[in-house]
This record gives sequence, C-alpha cells and structure tokens, in this order.
Amino acid sequence: MKNPQAGPEATTLRIHHLQVLGQKFRVAVRPGSGVPLLLFNGVGAGLEHLLPFVQRLEGREAIVFDAPGTGESPLPRMPYRPAFLAQQVVGLLDQLGYTEVDVLGISWGGLIAQQFAFQFAQRCRRLVLVSTGSSLMPQGAGRDMSAARAELMEIRGDRPVGWSEPIGIGSQMMAVMGWSSQLWLPRLRQPTLILAGEKDAVMPVANGKRLHALIPHSTLHVLDGKHALLSMNGPRCAELVSAFLQADDAEVRTEHKEHKARAPRGWPFNISALHAA
Repeated sequence: MKNPQAGPEATTLRIHHLQVLGQKFRVAVRPGSGVPLLLFNGVGAGLEHLLPFVQRLEGREAIVFDAPGTGESPLPRMPYRPAFLAQQVVGLLDQLGYTEVDVLGISWGGLIAQQFAFQFAQRCRRLVLVSTGSSLMPQGAGRDMSAARAELMEIRGDRPVGWSEPIGIGSQMMAVMGWSSQLWLPRLRQPTLILAGEKDAVMPVANGKRLHALIPHSTLHVLDGKHALLSMNGPRCAELVSAFLQADDAEVRTEHKEHKARAPRGWPFNISALHAA
C-alpha cells in the first residue's frame, strides 16, 4: 500500500510512461487514501473510459493503465497470455511503489483480474468483477449474438477517444483465447464482489452466477443495466464497490459464506472437494 494518508482532495491524475519486460505502458494514478484500487479495463478501451467511474470513488487511490495495444500503450512485440500480462502489471506496481492493491476488472479486464488475484494472491487484498465470466466464451442458454454485437457497437459508439485499432483488439482477444479460470476459481481466497447487468447481452447474467457459485467469499449483485455497467449504472456500482472496499475483513468474509452448497447446473465435478483442497 502507498500514500495511506493522502486526502480526498488530491484528485489530480499523475501520468506515467513505464516499461516492463519489453512493453511500454501508459499508467494513470489518482492519488487518494486507503488500499489503492487497480483497475483492468475492457477490450479495446483506453484508460480514459474508466476515469469517470474512478472519480465516483471519492478519496480512493486508483491505478488505471492502457493494456498493450490500447490507448497510448503500443502493440505488444509478440503474443502474450494473461499470466504474462499479470506479471507485467506486478512490475508496474513495483515501479510505482505499491505492495498491496485491491483489484477491479470489467469484461475482458475481469479475466485478467482473476488471473492476477490467483497468480499474485499476496498482492491482491480484494477482488471486484464486473460484467465478466470465467472465460472468453460466455455461458448462457439462448444467447443472442446479434444483440451482443449491437450492444458492443453501442458501447464503442463513433470511435471515441481512447479506443484501440482493430489489431490491438485482436491481440487482446488472442491473449485470452482458450483461457479459463474455472478449474482454480474455488481456490481464490480474496473476498470478491461480482456485479452483473440484468440485460447484458455480451456477458449474460448466467456468467456472474457461475462466478458466484465457484468463488469462495463472493457476493453477487445483479443490477439494472447492460454490459457497460460502470457507465450505465455508475452511481450504484460506485456505492457497492466503495462499501465493499471499506468494510472490515471479518464483516466481508462473514457476508461471503452462504452460497457454496451446490455447483452450477452441469458442473462436472464435486466443487466441495475443491474448496477443501
């Protein structure tokens, strides 16, 4: 943790251009107090798209960065996987002087956030997953692909500032192709908050329910909204995230115990055995 005494009035962004393991990154830090919140963005989106939500988290120190090939971070020199990006992000935290963070990931960023929390559990205190699932291939019977494409186009709009070129989006999609967290999600020990949009066509609510069934100490909130929950339902999301991050450990862990009795329908093995492992 860094800057625990910084006050809520410190709202000026500090922009850094850092290099880790051969990759250059643009990183923005919003000074504040408490355990810093590290945010992983959705596919193709630059850090500008998370700043309005960050501003709603009054007083919370926050770290946002452009993933390789998005915003002002150049394309990666070679294909990468979530584990490698998680390693790079640890390098960013080391350069910035952070030892422990809370982590929030939305959509594609939620996949990388899960990898980070599992791979570097000692660096991640709490986890927030928004509009995401356990893999690139969403769960959900009867998923309407045309509705999903239309919703993605609605989110992207008319190529606003911060969106990456198609080749950057392609590199992000390739990074998580075939990746899944389902086998090790029951081993996550961080208290986890899951936010899912009731009308999300891109990552239907079934994905949030599956995460909730697999992750110990997790809480699921299904909110009114589509895939872009942090912008469509920003005030409510900020309220839930702030309360979750500010709660004491005993309160959070007690709250996150009650839903682990059974696995999702169709789950192929005994989930209770994994919890005990």
